[in-house]
Amino acid sequence: MESKRVRITSAIMALMLVMLTLLGCTGNAAQSTDATSSSETTTASTTTTTTTTTTTTTTTTTKKLTTTKKKTTTTVMQEKITSKKYTTTQVYNPDRGAYLESIKGNKKLIAFTFDDGPAPAYTNKLLDNLDRFNARVTFFVVGDRVGKYAETLKRAHNMGNEIGSHAYDHSDLTKLSNAELMKQIEKTNKEVEKVIGVAPGLLRPPYGSYNDKVKAAAGVPVITWCVDTLDWKYKDKKKVCDNIIKNARDGAIVLMHDLYPSTVDGAIMAMDKLQHEGYAFVTVSELAYLKGKTLQPGKVYNSIK
Repeated sequence: MESKRVRITSAIMALMLVMLTLLGCTGNAAQSTDATSSSETTTASTTTTTTTTTTTTTTTTTKKLTTTKKKTTTTVMQEKITSKKYTTTQVYNPDRGAYLESIKGNKKLIAFTFDDGPAPAYTNKLLDNLDRFNARVTFFVVGDRVGKYAETLKRAHNMGNEIGSHAYDHSDLTKLSNAELMKQIEKTNKEVEKVIGVAPGLLRPPYGSYNDKVKAAAGVPVITWCVDTLDWKYKDKKKVCDNIIKNARDGAIVLMHDLYPSTVDGAIMAMDKLQHEGYAFVTVSELAYLKGKTLQPGKVYNSIK
């Protein structure tokens, strides 16, 4: 029994010794490993790759385009109208100077005007009767008739009557181009000047139709009327006479046409009656002179007071 215990004890001790030995080896091995780790410097270069994520923030600036709508004023440039400025000095026959001075302020004044001539038969009949009334009138002649009836025009001018322009072929001047408008005026002026030596000092547009272009192109005063006899419509001498008498007034400009015998007869009848009412019969320029007015180029006159 004793020996059995001894054996067991010896076995336990041997086992313990083995265990201690083993434990000691393990510790030494651990120490040896630590020592190796200490003595051997194994540098493990850990490359840290820093990935920089660049976040590009694209800022889209939306500009509000403010469209300013500019008001565009379109100026249509028209062809410039230039015209020769004719003399507008009040012209009258020097032989009438004394007579005009004698009636200044003493008579009612009226200007008889005749369009569309010359017309030899009727124009000359009118001229034959003017001296009976100390009368002179204004003829607005059509350019394409001037050369044909030059002798009648000369006679009218030499007597001291006034010669104005009624354009070349009686076209409505407001409906023409600038070039055509100037041609109507300039051709008439040249035709008249060839016959009587001076260009017309007044313009009456056909149909009394005018606008700013016509006034700019005229170069002389533009004359219309305040008494329309409507002689072309009725062709009746009594109606012509009555229309004049009914509408006559101091400073009036009367419209007639020396193309019609009834007009000439009616005008002579009216002169006879108006003379007894204290009227004097003068040209447009004489009327302006006696009224102390200077007629201006491009300005329109339907009477002169």
